[in-house]
Amino acid sequence: MSKHVSPKFQVANAFVECGRARRVANFSGILRDQPFTFLYNGTSMQFFGGLKPDAKQGQGTFVLRKPETHPRMQVVISLRLLAELYREQAPRPIPIKEGFATPHLEAEDGIPAPKYRFLQRVHASERQFTSVIAAYIDERIFSLAPKRFRKETVIPVLMDLKAVKIGSARQILTIATAGEDAANALNIAVSAPVAEVRRVICAPDGTVIYLGELTYRGDYIRMDMDLLS
Repeated sequence: MSKHVSPKFQVANAFVECGRARRVANFSGILRDQPFTFLYNGTSMQFFGGLKPDAKQGQGTFVLRKPETHPRMQVVISLRLLAELYREQAPRPIPIKEGFATPHLEAEDGIPAPKYRFLQRVHASERQFTSVIAAYIDERIFSLAPKRFRKETVIPVLMDLKAVKIGSARQILTIATAGEDAANALNIAVSAPVAEVRRVICAPDGTVIYLGELTYRGDYIRMDMDLLS
């Protein structure tokens, strides 16, 4: 072997000895002027042959990849549209806890029902967990369709029950950051952006028949409003 060692061989040898690179190309042309390819920290690159077209040089070299696109939920402003949206997207409820609990109601929410069924669960799409929900349903209404309430999202079931009369429905959306419980449930980082949604549905006499407290992934919520409508 010639005493002359090409710069390309020096670079390759340094990566190998440091344990930070894995060779993915044949070494046969490495002492020649042919470019060779290495995989370094998941990055495919050609030394002295230029970076690959989708790579960027900076502190370390990495490949710029287009982020994966996940389906999003459009924020709607009517109960009917919300029910249609849930029917269309059909998120899968994953139960966490069920029992009886008393929700915290604000004075403007309405009159509390005698007893509430409490359902805590995560909603999942095909690709990811989208929201975690704490649902409080008037036990008298829950008993009308317990199997459906356990297996489906609450709003479409409420809208389908002919015996249920709705007098008012409010929704408040707040941009916040994920606490530890929400982060664990949604598989996101603590303090990641989230959308907190509070839904209150009342009977015509003002009784709160449903309270839903939801935390959505920040990258799942989308707002598109016609400002002239």
